[in-house]
Amino acid sequence: MCVVYGREGYHALFLKPLARLLGCVYAELDYMSLYRAYRRGNPGLYYIEDVWFRGGVAPDPRRPVPRALEPLRGKMYPVLGNVQVFYTDGRWGTASEAPCGRIGLLAKAGEPLVTDLFLPLYLETCDVAKALALAKEFYKCGLPSTPSELVQGIRSGKYAAAYLWLGWAPDLRLRPNPALGRAVAGFWGLTAIGVEVQLPDFYAYPPPYLDAQWRPYEHNKRLVESAVAVRGPGWMDYVEMAYPVIEAFLNGAVGVDKAARALGERLRGALHEGEGLF
Repeated sequence: MCVVYGREGYHALFLKPLARLLGCVYAELDYMSLYRAYRRGNPGLYYIEDVWFRGGVAPDPRRPVPRALEPLRGKMYPVLGNVQVFYTDGRWGTASEAPCGRIGLLAKAGEPLVTDLFLPLYLETCDVAKALALAKEFYKCGLPSTPSELVQGIRSGKYAAAYLWLGWAPDLRLRPNPALGRAVAGFWGLTAIGVEVQLPDFYAYPPPYLDAQWRPYEHNKRLVESAVAVRGPGWMDYVEMAYPVIEAFLNGAVGVDKAARALGERLRGALHEGEGLF
C-alpha cells in the first residue's frame, strides 16, 4: 500500500486530500519524526524540506520554479514555497535592536530553537556568542512558542520586530532578512522512494511558482523570487547536534563560552557560503 509521510498541522490540511487522491494512506508526523522517517528510507512518498534531500525521484514541475529550487529538479516536486522573512513596525531595522519583550522569535522545543531563534540572530551578528546572548536575553523576556502566537502578537502590536515564515502570515507586509538583503529559502516538496507515483499539478500557498496568482499579496512575491538557500546539505545533522546545546544554554545548564564552541565548530559546514552571504 502506498504511504504518504507528511507533516502535521496546517501542512496536513492539503496533504491528506492529496494522499487520498493518490490512493495512499497518510502518516502524519511532527517535523523531526518525519525527517527521521525519510532518512530511514522505507518505500513511500515523502514530504520533505529542500535541506533534507538525500535521495528520491520526482517528476519535473510543469511551471517555473525559484532559482533556489533548481538543484532539486527531478528529485523533489515543489509543493509549498516558504521563506523566512523579517517583520518590523518601522522602529527597528533588525531583531537585535528591538527591546526585550517586543521581539517575536519562535521558541518552541526542538528544531525551531535552531532554525527560528538561533539562526536568524546569527545571520544578523555573524557571531555565535553574540547570537546566543541575544537569544537568551529575548528568551528570558518571553517569546512565542507557536506560530499563531507569534502572528497574533504582531497583529496586536505586541511584537515590534519578528522573524517568521511567509506562509504563516502571507497578508503582512514583510521584508527580506536585514543582514542578507534576501529572504531565506525553505521549500517543501514530494519525493518518491521505491514507488512510482504520478503527481497532479497543484500547489499550496504561498506558491513556489513565479507565474502563480499572487493577488492580493504581490508585495511578497519578490521575497520568494529572490530567496537564497542559506542552509546547506549538512543542516539537519547540525540541528540534531545543536538543539540540546541551545536548550541547555537557554536554561542555564551550559555557559555561553562552552555553548559557542560547540555550536561554532560545525556551523560553517552546515551553511552555504556562496553568493557572498558571509
